[in-house]
Amino acid sequence: MAAPISPEVSIASMPGQILLTWPAVVSDIHGYPISRVQYRVYAHVAPDFPTIEQYLLGSTRDRFFIHNSMMDRMFYKVQAVANP
Repeated sequence: MAAPISPEVSIASMPGQILLTWPAVVSDIHGYPISRVQYRVYAHVAPDFPTIEQYLLGSTRDRFFIHNSMMDRMFYKVQAVANP
């Protein structure tokens, strides 16, 4: 199975929290439908960081994630994973 398409993430800042939201990923990179998608959320202080366990904040099947953070500047990546 091909990798899912990466979602475009929206970010909203709240006091002490960052709300990340994205549209549902319903197809892979070839356009084939997928179901049972899990989203892995990564964060780092530098923009070009690898999606490795060290930077993984958590996983969710929802289309949002709340990061409790007091950092002034963070970069995020959301990776869709099909049928985990």
